Amino acid sequence: MQRSTKSFERKYLSLPPIKKDLVLQLQRVRQGSKSVEEFYSEMEMLLIKSDLEESVEATMIGFLNGLNQDIQDVVELQQHESNSNNMKIWRIFLTKL
Repeated sequence: MQRSTKSFERKYLSLPPIKKDLVLQLQRVRQGSKSVEEFYSEMEMLLIKSDLEESVEATMIGFLNGLNQDIQDVVELQQHESNSNNMKIWRIFLTKL
């Protein structure tokens, strides 16, 4: 098991039950019938409530994986055309979808 995974597990196991629930909600959140902006807001709120410290890349991966497949396909195409991994740029792009 990788070092970061072990560290996350230790932190997760030591969380109070309400925080564990927020972490699980954050991992399971999906866009579904919500707009991209509504989905982004929900994920952002869960991140703030859970008080998780994760990398921008991890947050971005979770966000992109929660998007509907048709939007993921467009984002993947755009990602290959751009070298930028800035969350703000992705948010601007996604709000235009």
